[in-house]
Amino acid sequence: MPLESVSHICQKKLLWLVQESLCLVSLMLFNAFALGIHYQFAKTDETLYCLLGIFPPAKFTISTPPSPPVNLNVKDVTSRSATLTWEPPLNNGGTEITGYIVEKKLEFMPKWEKVYTLEPFSLEYIFENLKEKSDYQLRVFAENAVGLSPPAMSDIVKMKTHATVPSPPTPPLEIRTIGPNAIVVEWGIPESDGGSPLLGYNIAIKDTKKTMWMEIGRVPKGVQKFTIRDLQEDHDYMIRIFARNEIGLSDPLESDEPFKVLPSGEADQDDFREATDREPTSYSTTSTSWLRENSMDADIHSYSKGTLLKKDEYFFRIWCYATKLFK
Repeated sequence: MPLESVSHICQKKLLWLVQESLCLVSLMLFNAFALGIHYQFAKTDETLYCLLGIFPPAKFTISTPPSPPVNLNVKDVTSRSATLTWEPPLNNGGTEITGYIVEKKLEFMPKWEKVYTLEPFSLEYIFENLKEKSDYQLRVFAENAVGLSPPAMSDIVKMKTHATVPSPPTPPLEIRTIGPNAIVVEWGIPESDGGSPLLGYNIAIKDTKKTMWMEIGRVPKGVQKFTIRDLQEDHDYMIRIFARNEIGLSDPLESDEPFKVLPSGEADQDDFREATDREPTSYSTTSTSWLRENSMDADIHSYSKGTLLKKDEYFFRIWCYATKLFK
């Protein structure tokens, strides 16, 4: 049989099937209309396929691991830390990002070390306790339900070398009386941070009648003043201010001569104490002359205190606590 005849017969049969299906649908619609039921059919290829009894294969979406994070950047490099930032991948692989994994390695070491797994909204991580004078590589992976992306990798990160403690805060060390038995001390920022970001300042005081310096407070790097109250009348005090970075404390900026606390006279001390209690950078010399350091179990017989001021004297005492010492 000629090919044209076969094609013509197939076309007539397909038309007959369509007409028969349409008639069947018309009959169904007629019966439904008689019962008060109304149908609406969308005029799509899928509707026609259903009428013909033809069901094309279903369309599936295949998820894949995401693409790497983008815009990787290393900032705030010090002698022992570095901050890694990035932005989400351009392609999430068809499913939500579930987190990020950061890793590090020394430049000439083959093995990578997993450091931390971050939440999907975290786009920054600070690598700390790195080796001074070393070179590192850092990388980050994006992760979804399927798996990990290829890594986004940094260039060689050279840790800053020869970081030291900062230089002392700059003079003058100003001491002002602001009320009964209370003073405010102010100072300037150090000339050098020692190659490591400045963290803040430590304040110490010493009664000239005693030998011990006491650290009485700390303030963050943006604050250059501190309030000291409840000083004892007719006593002379010396003040020291230390600058602090991750390496340690600077040499102190020290008052040139002792500061004498004069009698308060007729001032209303209760009103002044209530006002200075609201100051976040204040200290009372009468309320915490002894500082509680730690509580230990009864079977511990030693204790180590690591962070003390250089060239200063400290006193320690220990208490034994028991609900019943003797029967």
